[in-house]
Parts: sequence; C-alpha cells; structure tokens
Amino acid sequence: MASARAGFFGKISPRRWIGLVVAAVIVWIILSRTPWSEVADALKRVSLSQCALGLCILVGAQLLRTLKWRMALRGEHTYGEVVYLYFFSKAAGAMSPGRVGELAPLLTQPFRSGKVAALLVVDRAMEAAATIVIGLCAMLFLGSSDARILVASVVLLTCFASGLILLSRTAWWESAAAAREGRRGAAWLKAVASVSRASRALSRDLPRLFAVTLVASVMDILYFQRLFAGLGEQIGLPVLAVMCLASGIATFLAPTPFGLGVADGAIWYVGGLYGVTAAMRVAFLALARVASQGVLFSGWGLTALIRRRALTPPRQDK
Repeated sequence: MASARAGFFGKISPRRWIGLVVAAVIVWIILSRTPWSEVADALKRVSLSQCALGLCILVGAQLLRTLKWRMALRGEHTYGEVVYLYFFSKAAGAMSPGRVGELAPLLTQPFRSGKVAALLVVDRAMEAAATIVIGLCAMLFLGSSDARILVASVVLLTCFASGLILLSRTAWWESAAAAREGRRGAAWLKAVASVSRASRALSRDLPRLFAVTLVASVMDILYFQRLFAGLGEQIGLPVLAVMCLASGIATFLAPTPFGLGVADGAIWYVGGLYGVTAAMRVAFLALARVASQGVLFSGWGLTALIRRRALTPPRQDK
C-alpha cells in the first residue's frame, strides 16, 4: 500500500505541488472570509425563474459553439458527431489542469485527424481571444487598470498568437519532417505538418468562426448576469465581462481540475473590486459550478449514450 501511494504521488511534479498548494490556500481564504449564514439566506431566496433563464442562455451558448464546430468540420463529420466531439473535448478539458484535456478526442480513432486537431487548437485560441478582447474593452469602459489582469491578458494573447504563427509554417514543418525521414521524431513532425495544413485551410473561415465565438462569449456574460439576478443582485455587464476574463485566464493557468480554487479565486477577487459582497460571490460560485458542470457533463453523457446506441448493431431475433 505504501509503495502504491508513493508511486501515485511520485507522478506529481514539484511545480504541480506548488500549484495545488496555492489553490488550496485560495480556497481556504475564500472559506475563512465567507459569512455562511448570509450565503444560506441568499440561496434560500434564489429566483428559480432567473436561474432557469440563465441556464437556457448557457445551453444556447454551448449549442451555438457546436454549430461553429460544424461550420469548421463540414463534410468531415455529421452534426451528431460534432456535438459529441464538442462535449467530449470540453468535459475532458474541464477535468484536466490548464484544460489540456481538450485534446483528448485525438486519442480516439474517429477524431484522429489533422482537421480536428487544427480546430481544437484554433478554437482554444479564438475562445481566449474573444474573452480577452471583450474583457479588456470592459476594463477600458470601467476605467479599470488592474495590472495583474492586464499583464496576464497580454501574455496569453502573445503566446496564442505566437503559437498559431508557428503552427502556420507548413513548409517549415514539411521540410523538417522530410529531413527526419526514417529517424526518430519524423512521425511527430508529419503529424504537426498535417495539422498545419488543416489550420491554414481553416483560416479561410476564421472571420465567421470568430464572430460566432464573440456572440457565444457575450452569452456567457449574460448567463453570469442572470445567475446574479437570481440571487437578487444586479451587476452591470462590464463588471461581469471582467469576471469572465479573470476566470478564463485563471482556468487556463490553473493546476487543478475544473480550475478549482484558482478560477473561483479570480471571480472572488474581481467581485470584491467592484463591491460585490462576500456572501453573494460565494453563492454565485456555488450556482455557477452546479449549472456549468451540470450542462457540460449532461451534454457529454447524453451525446455519448446517443452515439453508443447509433453504433450498436440492431439485435436480430432468432
């Protein structure tokens, strides 16, 4: 038992341990500063109609994103397959630190293609860019100049832009793969070259895809607004846009599954900057966790069940 336990913990790098400790400290700070009686009162008075409206907006935003993926993968997969692919990717991403699990569909045979890989990478960049652009515009409108959020936003945008520029160098990847032919690393370079070609083909639809991403990101903000309204708190859209920005950055950098602790701390921090009470922030986090993860994993489970039934051959009566 001791060796098994040591083997498990041995897989966690020192950097990951530091991240987990930081997340635990953030959770402890939130919990220690929360007036739980006020949280309970806020949840008791919650408006189910407003929360239901927020849930509908959230579901609409997710379905809009599946249509975006359908636009990108037209001719490759049916819409049912695309919906399953979307929820599979997002659920696996939510369960992994830094959302790296969004690439998990590439491990399955039906989705192991350069076009799917290109979509997963480009869409992650588009989602981040949309959240950052909207969030920075909101900060400009509010006259806010929080250095930590600004620096993190610029760094993330730079990293995504640099990665996409590097990925688009198809000729470079193809020549590198040819030079390594028959040697170690050649297969990996060929795979990257295939993704590069697919990403360049995808760039023709980039304006339309990014426009859909912007609309879906605005719907995410409206979803936040309805949850707060359900708690009896009216918060302006610019403040909620900054919350989405901080949460998105934290989730991308979080060393914990679901961005646990880190993403919550980001929303907690921004809410405090704009005068949202501690009880209201914690009540919102509770509702958002249940709604967001519920929709995500319900979508994954439902589409997986439908897909399994579609792939199961009908039983033949003897």
